Amino acid sequence: RGHSRSLETISFIPNAHIAESTTFQLHDFRLFVHGVTLIQNSGEETPLTLNQDGKFQSGEIALLDFENKTGKCNGTTDTNNVVSALIPSGTYQGIKFIVGIPENKNHLDADNQSPPLDNSGMFWSWTSGYKFLKLDFETAETLGVETSVHIGSANCVGSGSSSTCARVNRIPVTLIPEGGFNPSTQEIKINIQALLQGIDLTANPNAAMCMSGLVGATSTGCPTIFANIGLDLNAGTPITPAKTVFSIKAKN
Repeated sequence: RGHSRSLETISFIPNAHIAESTTFQLHDFRLFVHGVTLIQNSGEETPLTLNQDGKFQSGEIALLDFENKTGKCNGTTDTNNVVSALIPSGTYQGIKFIVGIPENKNHLDADNQSPPLDNSGMFWSWTSGYKFLKLDFETAETLGVETSVHIGSANCVGSGSSSTCARVNRIPVTLIPEGGFNPSTQEIKINIQALLQGIDLTANPNAAMCMSGLVGATSTGCPTIFANIGLDLNAGTPITPAKTVFSIKAKN
């Protein structure tokens, strides 16, 4: 039994609540993850083999898609809140993954890729690369104006597959909850409130705008948001000590 593997799912759930006084309307929330790895009690790491479903998972990449095109939601009616993978039997103390696309896949021609890398809504033509995380929303404070938080590699030169980016902006996440991690009884929470922590939308409706830039009106919120998600804005690399908006919670 020690080496048997079964197809299981690891669930992700966004927490779209910002504050009691804020009416929050999600327009779009999607993110890519890859390198999903379980951490054994011994500390040894077990990289997972993802289920190749031809829709949301390809190779080691999975697209988590929380918008369903109802109300003000953009995109498509299809949603996906799980990573489906072959998980070896055993007990695990934690999980790690990276939000983003691996460098060798980040600058492909999206028009010629199989799902989920054919998703034009997750591609930036101006960087020839993918949006790793896409959050579009409005609140009562933003007066009906959509605010966008798009995280992806930036300061890119070259074109197409020859592009290179000075700020890679991939987000490594390691979660080791007390008592261990069991994907059948626990799920991964994505705390949007924590992602936007410290931003006052009442003072400026565009205060959270972040297109992964260093300066400018489209990146007003980047210094705060990058700190919240655990990235150095200028370098595009993880900060120390690590900080994250992801956590483990019991399934409801």
